[in-house]
Amino acid sequence: MPAQPSTAITATSQRPLRSRALRLSAAAAAAALALVDFSGTAHAGASDSRTGIDLLNWDRHIHGIPTIGISNRALVKAQRWANHIAITKVVEHSWGGTKMDPGGYGATWCAQGENVGHGPSLVAIETAFRNSAKHWANITDRRWQAAGVGVVHASDGYWEVQEFVKFRDQFGRC
Repeated sequence: MPAQPSTAITATSQRPLRSRALRLSAAAAAAALALVDFSGTAHAGASDSRTGIDLLNWDRHIHGIPTIGISNRALVKAQRWANHIAITKVVEHSWGGTKMDPGGYGATWCAQGENVGHGPSLVAIETAFRNSAKHWANITDRRWQAAGVGVVHASDGYWEVQEFVKFRDQFGRC
């Protein structure tokens, strides 16, 4: 089964994340993923999410684009939507179709992007994203400060959501 991507893009500038904040965010994200229950029909886990982040950061790295850290908010949002699309078996954005749900980030965000896909493996989905201009634009956008990847591994393959986000600076500017 070929991987099926879907995307929507909004964007805007990048600032590095502090390593302590990144570590705390990653720990909180792992704890959030541990609470997911699929009653034996599918599973989500921190290792699949980490693999998804590693794949998108590898694509960025080999093209000379700085890697991005994990946002706990983006991770939770991505995992919730991955759970939903795995249950409904519909590859669509978080508001359905091509629109994204802007919720989940509070007043701190100013731009977001989302890639949604389904396929036999995370590598196959990332390859499909790489071969799609809109998905590739999200993965390689230098303005993203952080991302979160939600993954569900079900009997019919992997369901993946990549959430990208840019946060406002200390003065509320994008």
